Amino acid sequence: MKMIEKINAFFKTTHKAMIGLLAGTTALSSSPALPSAQAEETSPPNVILILADDLGWTDINCRQYDSNGDYIQNSAPTPGGEYDSMYYETPNIAKLRANGMRFTNAYACPSCKATRAGLMTGKYPQRCQPRWSKIALPLAETTIPEALDAGGTDYLSAHVGKWNLCNPDTVDLEHYYPDKQGFDYNYGGTWRAMPSSYWENVLNGWENDFPGLGDPCSSDPCEFLTDSLTTRALEFMESTTDPCSVNYNKPFFLNLAFHAPHLPVHSNLDSELYQDHFSNKSDPTKRHDKYDYIWDGGDSADYAALIKRMDYNIGRVLDKIDTLGIDNNTIIIFLSDNGGWARATDNSPLNKQTGKAYIASLQNEVVSVCRRWKKAHQHKNTYPYPQDF
Repeated sequence: MKMIEKINAFFKTTHKAMIGLLAGTTALSSSPALPSAQAEETSPPNVILILADDLGWTDINCRQYDSNGDYIQNSAPTPGGEYDSMYYETPNIAKLRANGMRFTNAYACPSCKATRAGLMTGKYPQRCQPRWSKIALPLAETTIPEALDAGGTDYLSAHVGKWNLCNPDTVDLEHYYPDKQGFDYNYGGTWRAMPSSYWENVLNGWENDFPGLGDPCSSDPCEFLTDSLTTRALEFMESTTDPCSVNYNKPFFLNLAFHAPHLPVHSNLDSELYQDHFSNKSDPTKRHDKYDYIWDGGDSADYAALIKRMDYNIGRVLDKIDTLGIDNNTIIIFLSDNGGWARATDNSPLNKQTGKAYIASLQNEVVSVCRRWKKAHQHKNTYPYPQDF
């Protein structure tokens, strides 16, 4: 199959699978009254789509963690994980992978906007608009939350993080933000492709760069961007289980789009756990600890810190799902929008990097998990199809 056909099939089937699953369970939930346990099995599921930004094909470490996210030493690679990193630390992504269904031959597009347009609309990205670096996603396109609303179920939807489906030169720019594309809530979604900083933007403040996040330095210490996005996501999830909230007992779709580990690569996180930790750590494969200068002084330790902090926040989401008691009715989908940047990570044996129409920019891994699935713990050496979801 030609590369472009694989890419197109990935976007088309991923979107159709998600909508098809939700529509199917919605239809079941409208049937006559069922016993409570059976009703839970057929109620509309919550869906959390977690999207990393420029996470490389080899940037996940699942070789050194078990299904509970606990460290194990000298473990053999799992099928499809032969090129996993042994330098980066991703115990929570490892937990997702071990307890879910993996698609190790999935594909994305080489640009952020195109991938996100395909995921949101289910269309081949080139059908939404040509020249993706210059055009906003047309309001006439049907996005996932709009499709859910049209299905007759009162789904609640929130976008948190990177949107990037418009251009700073777009007329009436804010009319193309997530809350105008079907989402009930928008936390931080704008035209921006990358943050000025993962900490406070000293020129404008996050209230201008990322509306809805508030002032990151309203408390001491200031809040890291990845942490702030996750906090808003958790507050949104909590509102659906709060009897005093207007969102109570509604199924939800959460689009959690991290900026990490995209540029800028300067994390300035706690040295003992992050910078110094990775600076003093060696990579037995000699692949991921060799970058002395990536961006504005950042190096391999900074890049590893961005990945570890993103993984930590994925863990916060998983813990919140358990705390709220919605683990048996929540689907989690994790993927990256592109491959890794060659100045930050080693994509070999694949060729090139993000932004290039070569395999290292396109190869992806999709992990899907829901505890009520009968087909969990499976590895699929193919791109997603509806029957897999």
